[in-house]
Amino acid sequence: MTTKVKPSVLADTAVTLGTYGGSTQHAVVQVDQQGRLVYAGNATPSIATSQLTGTISGSQLASGAANTNLGYIPYDSANPSGYLNTGLGYGQSWTNYAGSRSSGVTYTNSTGKPIQFFIQSYGRTSGTNYNAMAITINGTQLGSTLTMSFGQQFQTAHYIVPPGQTYKVDLFNGILADWWYELR
Repeated sequence: MTTKVKPSVLADTAVTLGTYGGSTQHAVVQVDQQGRLVYAGNATPSIATSQLTGTISGSQLASGAANTNLGYIPYDSANPSGYLNTGLGYGQSWTNYAGSRSSGVTYTNSTGKPIQFFIQSYGRTSGTNYNAMAITINGTQLGSTLTMSFGQQFQTAHYIVPPGQTYKVDLFNGILADWWYELR
């Protein structure tokens, strides 16, 4: 005698019938111990910029394939000069901060772009035989100047400060910055 096996009837799950995932989202699924799908949904990928590797080719830039969300600006054939339009000088102008900047104070470049500063000073103290200036960027002294003479003493310096980094100018011997221009 042959026994017929009655097919089991599976109960409905909470999963909604449909297609999951696509060009901007990926599917997230959960399966129980019996192999049944008990959850399905969509999620937007989240990738830190530190996880990205590789390069963007010229053809990818020309086609607009660069991801502007990561700070890359696609090449615009109608405006070829706009290829690197986020660098030093683009959309920036020189401003004199001599009245609002002080010797020995650390400032931070919070513009999100590199800035450049130019400082010019004169030593006016009679009898002083030197004029000195020290430049520190992000905690590292990158340069200093020293002029030995009597009477009028003239100093200039200019440096680029990357975004998020600090900068400081130390003026010695009582001199003042006559010009403290920043390209920002």
